[in-house]
Amino acid sequence: MSEGTSSPPTAPKQKERKASPFLRIGLVIIGLALAVPVGLAFVPRATMAHIRDIAVVLLVILLFFSLLLLLFLLGALIVAVRTLRARLDEVLQRGGAVVEEFRGTAATVKGTAGFIGERISSPLIRLSAWADGFGQGVRTFFRGKRSSGGPS
Repeated sequence: MSEGTSSPPTAPKQKERKASPFLRIGLVIIGLALAVPVGLAFVPRATMAHIRDIAVVLLVILLFFSLLLLLFLLGALIVAVRTLRARLDEVLQRGGAVVEEFRGTAATVKGTAGFIGERISSPLIRLSAWADGFGQGVRTFFRGKRSSGGPS
């Protein structure tokens, strides 16, 4: 044994988990959302009427700004659609030549596919059919005559 005193093993330190700032903000908002209605239950009726009037005015102001934002976005969308339409018309006018070139290329591809089919595929199919028939004939010839009574 060693002469020094042995110390007990130390447990690894755990990281302290800190709450996310978003979690804290969320908890504050939830707390306020729950505390405000409870607190309003204890407010006198006259004060509640003033709070109600102020809330209605604030909602009208928010509605006004929401309407302005909606109209602004609608205008921006209309301008974007008009610009897109103008550019699309321009592309379509320039694209006529491209479409004609594409049609010519498609016709060339169709002709090439027909040529390959007639000159390469058809002879290979005929050769394969002939070889299959020849092989079947050779098998039949060397197999011999079978008896009509079934397998022996």
